[in-house]
Amino acid sequence: MKSKKSLINFDDSGYYFSVLIGLVILAFLLTYFSSFYNESPDFVFYFHLHSAMTITWIFMLILQPVLVKKKRFYAHRLISLLSYLIFPYLIMSFILLAHNSHSLNEENLDISLFIPFKDLVILIISFSIAIRYRKQTEIHTRGMIATGIAFIEPVLTRIINYTIVPTLIAYFFDDYCFVFISSSNDIQRKESR
Repeated sequence: MKSKKSLINFDDSGYYFSVLIGLVILAFLLTYFSSFYNESPDFVFYFHLHSAMTITWIFMLILQPVLVKKKRFYAHRLISLLSYLIFPYLIMSFILLAHNSHSLNEENLDISLFIPFKDLVILIISFSIAIRYRKQTEIHTRGMIATGIAFIEPVLTRIINYTIVPTLIAYFFDDYCFVFISSSNDIQRKESR
């Protein structure tokens, strides 16, 4: 049986993941990255470990397809071997951060823990598929790309919660205040006549 040519060009997936780096910076600029410019960032080690492991993983997702496209298979294999070391630390960083951020008597603990552990399940299954089928390029590539999907939802949630929504609130609040102040000035002028 002849193998079909893939309809999706996976060679460019690294460039798509570079967009994710920009989104990560935007999402965590106000809450994490800007704290390094303050006098005293109040993050525990688990935040830094999680940040370092996640950024490392995303950079690997960017670099690996570029190496394959440029036919640098030896470098690709070396970084692949490195992923066996980085992946457990990435998983551990999720667990430690969730453990540090929540307490047992917290309200809605189930929902608070579901979100990071849902991402863990996606990561573990995707990485397992990619490793299991590392000799079958199409399946391996899909598995590795799927590991990046676990990072999209937290990034977009933070962008919406910390960037878009406050901007919209500020925009509408400013307009509302302008209308309110203008109308109250008009009322005062009419009363003074």
